[in-house]
Amino acid sequence: MLRVRLAFASVLLAFVPALGCQPERPPASPSGDQSGFAEGYPTRLNEVRTAAAEDEARTRRDFDAIRALPSQVRDTDFGAVAELVRRSDATGRSSHYADQALDNEAAAGLFSEDKGALRRRIANAVSNSIKQKYGNTTKEEKEKEKEKEKAPECQCLVDQADELGGMAAAIAQRSVERQFERRLEAHSEAARYLEDERDVLGEQNLPTLEKQSDAITRASFVSHVRLELYRREIESLLEEKATVKATLDRTLQEDNATLAGGNLSKGHKAALEARVAAKQSAQAALDKEVSDSASALETMEQRNETLQKDYQAVLDAVLAELEAKAEAAPPRAAPATGSAATPAPVDRNADITGTAR
Repeated sequence: MLRVRLAFASVLLAFVPALGCQPERPPASPSGDQSGFAEGYPTRLNEVRTAAAEDEARTRRDFDAIRALPSQVRDTDFGAVAELVRRSDATGRSSHYADQALDNEAAAGLFSEDKGALRRRIANAVSNSIKQKYGNTTKEEKEKEKEKEKAPECQCLVDQADELGGMAAAIAQRSVERQFERRLEAHSEAARYLEDERDVLGEQNLPTLEKQSDAITRASFVSHVRLELYRREIESLLEEKATVKATLDRTLQEDNATLAGGNLSKGHKAALEARVAAKQSAQAALDKEVSDSASALETMEQRNETLQKDYQAVLDAVLAELEAKAEAAPPRAAPATGSAATPAPVDRNADITGTAR
């Protein structure tokens, strides 16, 4: 399934140069005549359509929280806060940020692929390693156990091997996610500005400003870049619907003919049967997914434009309020070295409203 996702990723990346996010790439041929692409085609249509709707809904939910920014900070230079807002917006529109945001999506997809198959592999690998090292897995080890009782702590590890494997998988996923968050921060001009102006902005405001800056950047990215990429990917996928249908029909006939011919090994037969089942499932879902995606495509461009306008209205209102506050009060002087209070740790798993993601 990972190969299928990578095939669809190439479709998406083909459109990125048009938005200034990647250097020009040589043109690639359509994939509709490839059986792996065809098998995953209805699922991919559903994934893109669903992701677009979810990103739009999440961005709209963040609007109310973003509007509250001016009232959430105190004892600060509001002009500097306004500049942070402008840089957060500009970051979200930039190809530098968009490249990394798309990479982050791909990394997240690895852990969600096939209902967490990668997490299960990590968990199983850790669990099996513990059992092999400390459990009675060989005749020689069993012989040794007759001479010397196993250490209680070793047996405890064996008993908890599955639980420890699950913990290791969760830690691995979070470590990967955190590393990509760091990469995203490195691609954010707003994050750099926030770090440079932390004394002017006020240490007590940093947790709020970090979350709000991330939310504005993400809302800008979704409004100006991501939704358009979703729309273009659906448009491109729908152009292949006829080829995909023909590919499914042709390869299904070929696989059934091979199965009927007999003289197959058990493994080969099982693999072919799995392919046949996948193609039949794709055939059953094809017409509905194509119809639903075509309907969605008809309104996506208008919905994207509406979201951009609504986002801009929120941004303008926040900037106007911050600039009014800046005019009403003199800029806050930077505190003397060593006088700033240590900021509370920032929970980057929480969204800007304080609710865990």
